[in-house]
Amino acid sequence: MLDGAEELAKAGYAWEIADAPILHRALNLADLAHVLELLRIKAIPEHAGHALIGELLHLADSPDDTVRYDPEFGEMYSSRERYFAGRIGDDAGWLHAGRTRREAMRIAYRIVVRRQVLTLVTAAADLVEHLCIQGRAHIDTVMPDYTYLQPAQPTTFGHYILSFADPVLRDAGRLVREFADINASPVGSGAASGSALLSDREGPGHDLGFDGPIHHVRDAMWQSDPFTHALLAATTLVIAHDKLAEDLEIFTSREFGFVTLGDGLVRPSVLMPQKRNPYALTVIRGVAGIMIGRSTGQLTVTKSPSARSDLYIYAYGEVPRSLDLAIRATELTSAVVRTLSVDAGAMKAALEETFTEAADIATFLMQRFHIDYRSAHSIVAAAVDYARADARPLSPQDISRSAQSVVGRSLDLTDDELAKLTDPVQVAASHDGLGGSARTPMLAFADDRTTQAIELRDWAGRTRDTLDLGEADLLRRARAAIDHEEATETP
Repeated sequence: MLDGAEELAKAGYAWEIADAPILHRALNLADLAHVLELLRIKAIPEHAGHALIGELLHLADSPDDTVRYDPEFGEMYSSRERYFAGRIGDDAGWLHAGRTRREAMRIAYRIVVRRQVLTLVTAAADLVEHLCIQGRAHIDTVMPDYTYLQPAQPTTFGHYILSFADPVLRDAGRLVREFADINASPVGSGAASGSALLSDREGPGHDLGFDGPIHHVRDAMWQSDPFTHALLAATTLVIAHDKLAEDLEIFTSREFGFVTLGDGLVRPSVLMPQKRNPYALTVIRGVAGIMIGRSTGQLTVTKSPSARSDLYIYAYGEVPRSLDLAIRATELTSAVVRTLSVDAGAMKAALEETFTEAADIATFLMQRFHIDYRSAHSIVAAAVDYARADARPLSPQDISRSAQSVVGRSLDLTDDELAKLTDPVQVAASHDGLGGSARTPMLAFADDRTTQAIELRDWAGRTRDTLDLGEADLLRRARAAIDHEEATETP
């Protein structure tokens, strides 16, 4: 072994070889399409092409460890070359015709990532549907909305939980838009400026399910932004899950007692019998941190001159692993939402003596007595202080007393008026503008977002079906080529 080769294998090739299980199947497809195209244009001998197809079909039905992927032989493409040479001798060398190893790897990478994007979009759509189901179920379940963990205004749990639907839909939409660039074909790019052998870049790419060729071959080989954007969208998607998980971790605590996770999502303490740890929420929060770290790492390695392998060496495995983690975190978040039990009594009780209706009272005073809002705000703030000092509910006398000191005159409310203004159910129901907590806008919101989720899932399903059919047809054509050769050789 050459001096330094062992160290390079351990530090470099071993890293790439670890990604072989991720890319193995996709590399088989990329190689099959390449050999079929070489045979179509009569660029290689038929016997060599058929020998290669036979081995590739064998690998298509075999686990990745059939090829001895070993850093001692170099990166994974070199291990595959060694495997083919050991099986069919010099005929294996025809696989290199008109294509660099990087082109094969780039094709396989896109094949893997495009399916993960579809799976993540589907998982996001499922999550939105579960959010909408819970939102409808608790459209009238009143609770305090919190800012800075302080009671702010009366709302409903339905309104609260539905606030997480649009962030998920936005990231799903970003993934859909990035799919178009991810599913663009680098086939036929050659070394740097094109291939002297493969002039048709559309047909072979179409055979692999790509929507069309990337128009500039150098960009086709070295672009990283579609994958970076997909990774960032997956990261912000998981950050949205994290926000919900962090809230729910508080809401599941004994001090709040608003919600309970499903039994399958908690973990008991091995020492303390009474504890029921919301372990699923810990996992979601941890995944968000990991995704942020991996996204930052990928952004760092993409900062390089053009036509450098750094970004791909560390992207082939890291991006698919990160997307897989995002998929699992999204599916776990769906399970959390789906199995969530809500204590409506605890939520309503949490509104007592919190004065969360104060902003609505100030707005009423402004409109009823034609005073500016800042003065109305000061009146209600002082009235709340009076009530708090005596540990009692707000009274019309508190309003009148504070108004006298702020604006120099009494503002008289009846008991019935104040009772309506301090009823959290009526306050939440009065916020009936677009996106407000009232029943009508929230039911319309839930219906619309459910429709959007169904459309996303249907798009992902149709696209996945198209890819499945294309890959099945590629394998069928490859088998037909072998069958034709065998039929021709049979006397």
